[in-house]
Amino acid sequence: MKRLLGLVVAALLLSSVNVFAAVNIKFAHGEPEKQSYGVFATMFAENLKKVSNGEMNCTVFPNGVVGSEMVAGQKVKQGTLQMAIVTAANAGSFSPCVNVLTFPYLFSGPEDIMGEKGYLRPGSAFREELAKRILADTGSMRLIAVGTNGFRLLFTKKPVTKMGDLKGIKLRLAASPVMQRTWETWGASAYAMAWSETFTAIQQGVMDAFECPTNILLYNGFYPYTNHVAENLYYCPQIFLILVNERWYQKLSPEQKGFLNEAAASNELEHFAWVQAEYDDVRKQLVNHGVEFHDITDVEQWKANAIALWPDFAEMSGGKEWVEGVMRFQKTGSFK
Repeated sequence: MKRLLGLVVAALLLSSVNVFAAVNIKFAHGEPEKQSYGVFATMFAENLKKVSNGEMNCTVFPNGVVGSEMVAGQKVKQGTLQMAIVTAANAGSFSPCVNVLTFPYLFSGPEDIMGEKGYLRPGSAFREELAKRILADTGSMRLIAVGTNGFRLLFTKKPVTKMGDLKGIKLRLAASPVMQRTWETWGASAYAMAWSETFTAIQQGVMDAFECPTNILLYNGFYPYTNHVAENLYYCPQIFLILVNERWYQKLSPEQKGFLNEAAASNELEHFAWVQAEYDDVRKQLVNHGVEFHDITDVEQWKANAIALWPDFAEMSGGKEWVEGVMRFQKTGSFK
């Protein structure tokens, strides 16, 4: 009898350990720790530990050590990795509806992203619809947070101040059919290339140009090779998604899900403010490194040519109904 009682007590103790054991999350991204993605991941890990009183912890794997964004995203989809940052231009490979985030001139400025009425602000109608569609498309990827690294600018080896200057330029792009079609319409020779191959391609002259936010030009050391920036293009922000495996998420307790979602929401707004403050400092550092900033003189023509393409993107971006809904949302703030 005593032996049986001892076994019951041991089982209860073991059960208690399992219930209250800390949740350890592997969180992967492809950038240096001081770059925007790395800052977001570090902030999130700290926020999650704080709101959960240490019950939930993140181990962050930066610099693509888990693999490229596409590899990390695939691991999340398969359930072998709990969480990853995937740039919107790449996430469209998992869920075509995400490609709308790369539509040229969908966002007119930072406030359209995460401002008071921002499309991607936590709880917004646009954000909720996007998350629902990602889960439906993939069956296993849940959107828990969104971040931005500022707007994509054009970095080149020689100045670009008008559309005609793009002729003959070999431009590296992410694997986004929307972005590729946009740049080809403007006159560039656009090539999809893995981010891990981009530095060498620029350094060796295989590619002449690429487009990203300015902090990537600085922190990843591109500025000796592409030292001209078309500053007023602002055609598309670099948006990234924080995706978790749905099966893993559903195994969390309601309280743990609450911790995760609370940390994500507060982190998004904190990080957005950091990105806004960082731009001026990065620009000054680039100027000190000899980078020259130029304005495009015919930017309205770039904008008109690009927006005219939107209906053509429907098939590759979640379908006509979704794209038309996005167009309505841009005009009215509603999908209806």
